[in-house]
Amino acid sequence: MARRDKRSASTGSVIRESPVPAGPRPSRRPVFRFVLTFAGCMAIYYVLSSLSLFHARVFPAFLKGNAIVAARVLEGVGQGPVEANGSAVCSQRFSVEVARGCDAIEPIALLVSAILASPMSIRARLAGMAAGALCLMAMNLMRIVTLFLFGVYWPAAFHVMHVDVWQVIFILLAVAIWLAWAWWALGRESVARARVQHA
Repeated sequence: MARRDKRSASTGSVIRESPVPAGPRPSRRPVFRFVLTFAGCMAIYYVLSSLSLFHARVFPAFLKGNAIVAARVLEGVGQGPVEANGSAVCSQRFSVEVARGCDAIEPIALLVSAILASPMSIRARLAGMAAGALCLMAMNLMRIVTLFLFGVYWPAAFHVMHVDVWQVIFILLAVAIWLAWAWWALGRESVARARVQHA
């Protein structure tokens, strides 16, 4: 903005107006850094998940573990006898296969990537990743159990619950966990900064 001169009507003196400095523009670097880090973490996950080691050992073992725990929970709520046969949860009334995509691994990878990309302290990120992963694994166990119960008591709703309802719930849950963690971490770091300033 160019400087303008004004002449005072009463005194005849010249009044010079200096340009008003423009405020600092908000930096977009944190957004770009978040997007790049998130994309990089997810790329690493997809590369690792495509390796034969994961397909042959890691994923089958994880699916089998989900089936075993789900069978024990179903027996505990009076649905027994229920047993795990590989990655399948089986009884005389119904069987459900715990397949890839029903293991919560990808939602956990998405959540962990979002937390790693967030500009928080290492301790806060570690706490968020651990708590978030446990929460999603517990929710996935609930999904397996409820799908089994739908298959036993309401077979017509099984497909809708499996494909439409639980998929949406998992997406919303992962976003909600990340937002709740970010709110908690920001508050925690604000308190820590305030203590340092008053020390």
